[in-house]
Amino acid sequence: MIKNKYITITILNWNGIHDTIKCLESLNEISYPNYLIVVVDNRSKDNFLKQISQWVKGNNTWIQSVKAINPIENNVKPKTNILLVKNQVNAEFVGGSGFGFKPAKHYFNSEYPLFLNSHTVATRVFVRSYQ
Repeated sequence: MIKNKYITITILNWNGIHDTIKCLESLNEISYPNYLIVVVDNRSKDNFLKQISQWVKGNNTWIQSVKAINPIENNVKPKTNILLVKNQVNAEFVGGSGFGFKPAKHYFNSEYPLFLNSHTVATRVFVRSYQ
């Protein structure tokens, strides 16, 4: 059973920076304490990394840090709560989500994945502990 286990919330972005930001803002409000967010950009054409970096600079009250990585580029665990992963191809939902979970599993030994489309808006009890 899950009882505050570490989960990875993977958000897949494709030319949807505004939806992705709304999703991230909603995840800031969830009550579950132990999570990492991985945002996978599925080869967008909307200058995603630059736009998301600008958004992060204005929201550093809850974002510890953001690290843009190539999955499993080294064995150094990033000190971050959001990973940005840029996919070189549009691998669609399943491929892009899996691409994002690999670094979370590698760096953080995350046991439980949760995959979201970028237009998802979470409620406070979106993720709950089970006993």
